[in-house]
Amino acid sequence: MLDAPSGRLAVDEIRLGGAPRGAVVVLDAPDELGGTAAVLNELAGHGYTSVGARLPPGAEDSELRDDAHRLLDVLERRGFAADGCAVLGYGAGARAALHLATDRIGAAVSISPDTGPDLAHLDRLRTPWLGLFGLPPSGLDPVADRLEQTVTASAQAHCSVVRYPGVGPDFHLDSADPAVHAACFDAWQRAVEWLNLRVAPPPTELALLWERRRSGTDPEHAAPGSTTTTARKG
Repeated sequence: MLDAPSGRLAVDEIRLGGAPRGAVVVLDAPDELGGTAAVLNELAGHGYTSVGARLPPGAEDSELRDDAHRLLDVLERRGFAADGCAVLGYGAGARAALHLATDRIGAAVSISPDTGPDLAHLDRLRTPWLGLFGLPPSGLDPVADRLEQTVTASAQAHCSVVRYPGVGPDFHLDSADPAVHAACFDAWQRAVEWLNLRVAPPPTELALLWERRRSGTDPEHAAPGSTTTTARKG
């Protein structure tokens, strides 16, 4: 459990050994995935350590943003730098991902944001952001339109919006319908590729050791020609 502004969050976590590719915060809305475990397992298959939480219903945007920051703090305490972290959100979690994208992290992905967020903060968007929208049969989605207009006009990082016509906002849950299944598959591939291209892998232990040797901060491997002098009284 994690104490957060919106309450106590039940947190799922997968910590990979060795040299993970990066780290991802997964944010689920109350009525979206039913939990983040399946997404965390998929991300582990692509080399990502991850933490996830199901956000409570009725939370304010400020609470969603702060909840996302608490989860990001968990990854940073694990040793991941900001550019080695990403956020992936669904529904209200997708809205929280947009808020987190005003910070400078590796990448952000929003899948079917549930409502139009306050767009004033998007002129400060500093993280590469991908928005994936399932459109209704009418093909019209004012939220997607407003977001695309705002981020392309004023965001400070590369952003992209992808629309899937006629599949509805729950397309990411998959179904036997060929169009929904194709959209779900395509969206997941795009999300993973977005992370792979933008999340900075953490340095390996060998890379850290080499950097310490190069900078002369490794006491067991002093730079060639270096000496240590002990002063004596008298």
